[in-house]
Amino acid sequence: MRALPGPSSLRARLLVFSAVIVVAALALSAFGLIAIFTRQYETRIDAELDTFITQLVAAVSIDAQGTVELDRDLADPRFSQPLSGLYWSITATGSGQVLRSRSLWDATLPLPSDELSTGAPHRHEIVGPGREKLIVRERLVTHPAPSGAIGLRVAVAIDAGEIAEARRDYTLAILPSLALLALALIAAAAIQTYVGLRPLRRLERDVAKIRDGRAQTLPGNQPDEVMPLIDAVNDLLGDQEKAISHARARAADLAHGLKTPLTVLASLAARLRREGAEAAAGDIETVASDMRRQIEHQLVLARIRTRAHGRSAARTELRPQIDRLVRTLKQTPDGEALDWQIAVKPGATLAIDVADLLELLGNLLDNAVKWATHRIEISMPEADGLNVLEIADDGPGMSEEDLTHAFRRGVRLDEHRPGHGFGLAIVEEICEANGIAVTLRRRGEGGLAVRLEQARG
Repeated sequence: MRALPGPSSLRARLLVFSAVIVVAALALSAFGLIAIFTRQYETRIDAELDTFITQLVAAVSIDAQGTVELDRDLADPRFSQPLSGLYWSITATGSGQVLRSRSLWDATLPLPSDELSTGAPHRHEIVGPGREKLIVRERLVTHPAPSGAIGLRVAVAIDAGEIAEARRDYTLAILPSLALLALALIAAAAIQTYVGLRPLRRLERDVAKIRDGRAQTLPGNQPDEVMPLIDAVNDLLGDQEKAISHARARAADLAHGLKTPLTVLASLAARLRREGAEAAAGDIETVASDMRRQIEHQLVLARIRTRAHGRSAARTELRPQIDRLVRTLKQTPDGEALDWQIAVKPGATLAIDVADLLELLGNLLDNAVKWATHRIEISMPEADGLNVLEIADDGPGMSEEDLTHAFRRGVRLDEHRPGHGFGLAIVEEICEANGIAVTLRRRGEGGLAVRLEQARG
């Protein structure tokens, strides 16, 4: 099961960043839309109030005494409803006579005493009779009269709460749509993030192929943004391979360089033996033999460790290599006398290099041949999520104390048996380098079982 993305997840960061950007952008858009709506609504209100002013001017009549009268009421019934939020007033600039709508009841519009240009509309915000905020459109007009033209200050006011209510209704109307749009955009951003990060997932699979030994370099068919990383990794892999090859070559050169002195020592020991110096010859042969085994052991370790620091090995089929080793061991006096029971299906594999597998199984089978009485069993027990290989013999087995010391380098559990104590230590080195767990156990019917476990890849 894939873990949920955490704070260090690039995918989570991109999604969070996209969500923040989408929400911020839509919030700004909402403010902009509301501001545009409010401005348009106020423009419509101003136009409506100007229309009322025009209707009032058209309905005004002035008699011979200069009295201002209104020939007809305006059609909007709110002008007749007390404190309805829609008001008008007409003030004669000369006489100070004031006409007002019935909706004002006994109040007046507290218009500011500013200088007005004839015919030009003015806009004010004042406090109405109900302590509400009013928007006022006002115009100074000159009206003909029998006694001469009279200046009239005509004003129409409306409750500003109507604009606030319309703005609120509009906001509530667009919020669901904006929320759905935000969800759609965030979903689109998630899809874009998934698609955009696909090259990284492909790169992860390509790196896994290199780790498992199925590829040597990363493929170059990637987007331009990823290619610098791929080129750098491929260069690093190339440098690492060169360093490993160089280390192996130096180890091989060292071993080859030591063979000549060891051959000379062996010749010297043989000559001493011919001359009758048996003790000295034996000591030299022992030292030369120990040195040869040490060199072979260190060469094996060098190969294992350089591979452990390099790329993982490809999968190797077990049955052909087991059959190969068993055929060889059957040709020895001890191996020929044993009953070999092999229960390994064709096609079964472990993720390990062929050379490492042969070294690993060679040491284990050689050890089993030394200790087995009649039979050696090689099997692959079933285990969930694991590849298991078990090698068992019917020999004397090991004590609990011996089991704890078996993998120590140079430890020989029986000095009377041939060997130099490096076998199980090399087994542990190989297993550790290839991700294999190795355990030893005493068998109930007698003998020792070595169990190798590797996770299935």
